[in-house]
Amino acid sequence: MLIWNSEIFVLGALGAFAPEVLRLWTLRDSVQRIAWSNRYVIASVFMCALGGVVALCLEPNTAWKALYGGLSTPVLITAAGRRITAPKAVKQKNNGTLTSAPPVQASASTRAFFGAL
Repeated sequence: MLIWNSEIFVLGALGAFAPEVLRLWTLRDSVQRIAWSNRYVIASVFMCALGGVVALCLEPNTAWKALYGGLSTPVLITAAGRRITAPKAVKQKNNGTLTSAPPVQASASTRAFFGAL
C-alpha cells in the first residue's frame, strides 16, 4: 500500500534531480551557453516529481534507499525513451533478410532532454 511520506518523496525527488545538477556542473566552464526553455524546466520538474513517486512506490526503509530510488528514475526513463526511438528490424517479403525500419521520431526538445540525461 502506498503511504505518503514527505521525507521519502523529497529524497526521491532530489535523487532524480542529481543527474541534472551533474550535467549543469560539467557545463559550468563550457563555452556553450545553457539553453533554458519552459518545456525543459517543466520536464525537469516532472522528472523530479516522478523520482519522488518512484521512491514512495519502493517503500524504502532507509533514507539512502529513497535517494537511490529517485536517482534510478532518470536512468529508467532514458532507457525507455531510447527503446521507443530505437529502429526495429523488419523482415522484407522478397528475400527474407532483416533490415532496419525508420525510427519513431521524437521532437527535438524531447531528444535534447533525454540526451542531456
